[in-house]
Amino acid sequence: MERSIFKNFERQHCRIKMKSGKEVYGIMWEENLPENNFRYYFSSSGDYQRLKNRLQSALYAIYQLDLNEVIHAEVISK
Repeated sequence: MERSIFKNFERQHCRIKMKSGKEVYGIMWEENLPENNFRYYFSSSGDYQRLKNRLQSALYAIYQLDLNEVIHAEVISK
């Protein structure tokens, strides 16, 4: 998936299909790094909300995402 296409799905609850054939549901987002580099992440919508609200006692399941592995995304709710 190209970064320009990724921006249409960023921070929205999506169904995501990977090259491996696996389908996952959750939220993808981008983190800006120095020198105009980017890192991409994925988590369930619940984990994303806990992270966003900075709940100290919560455990998060956050995965680094390789956009080259994403072949399709579809927004399922906003």
